[in-house]
Amino acid sequence: MDNHTELMTAMINLANTIQEGTAMATHALRRTKQSARSENGEGVGDDLNGVPRTLAAFLRVDPPSFNGSSNPIEAENWFKAVEHALQTQHVPNNQFVKYAAYQLAGEAQHWWQEECQFLQLQNMDVTWELFRTTFYKKYFLESVRKARELEFMQLKQSSMSVAKYTSKFEELCRFSSVCQGAPESYEGWKCEKYQVGLREDIMRVVAPIEIKRFSKLVNEARFIEEYIEKMTLTRDNRGGTSSRGRGKHFPPRGQILKRDGHDTQHRQGQRNFRRNNKAQPHLAKGDG
Repeated sequence: MDNHTELMTAMINLANTIQEGTAMATHALRRTKQSARSENGEGVGDDLNGVPRTLAAFLRVDPPSFNGSSNPIEAENWFKAVEHALQTQHVPNNQFVKYAAYQLAGEAQHWWQEECQFLQLQNMDVTWELFRTTFYKKYFLESVRKARELEFMQLKQSSMSVAKYTSKFEELCRFSSVCQGAPESYEGWKCEKYQVGLREDIMRVVAPIEIKRFSKLVNEARFIEEYIEKMTLTRDNRGGTSSRGRGKHFPPRGQILKRDGHDTQHRQGQRNFRRNNKAQPHLAKGDG
């Protein structure tokens, strides 16, 4: 019994020693991390768990700078990029203006210094919303926005590839008065507008599918474009010279949406569309 008791006592002492050593090591590691953060100028608030960042830590993610531009798209791209960086880096809302202004340079910096002084003389609280309004008023004139909205409403694919048309569509879409607010609130309208602007031979295949999700609609348009190009190349290699066949190389029934589990819907829509197309031979190019 005495040997057993001594053995148990020794094991307990060993466990206590290990526990104490672990606690000391953990404490030392915490002190080392805190010291490293202090040396880097991050401070107590610079943490990876959603704690607000300091300016030094924010700058290390390399947010874009803005020197002032007559191009409204460049101005808007900068504003959205900086706003995204502020949000993802957990910068406090009341520090948004300070951190964003730090990224202004040249003419833009000079403009904001004067504008900020004027606002403060008016005893106005310079919030992020006020900064946004003031910035857009300076670098994004209403007349420019209206001109871009008109360009968007008249946009057609024409000779552009689907990829280029989509890029132009997305660039101009932001200027539409309809495409404001939550994306899901106008996605259906956006799909219809995009579809109407597609090249006729692509639009004829896409239209019966009635896709209401924009990303899916773009993917289908690209697939159809690739299929038509492939069929056109095959026809040319076989010695075909007529251009009248363009737009008649429909993908095999069910091939397009079979990938997404909508095989039946597409085949039915394609049959209906072809039947309607035969009944209306007067359909002119450009109606889409």
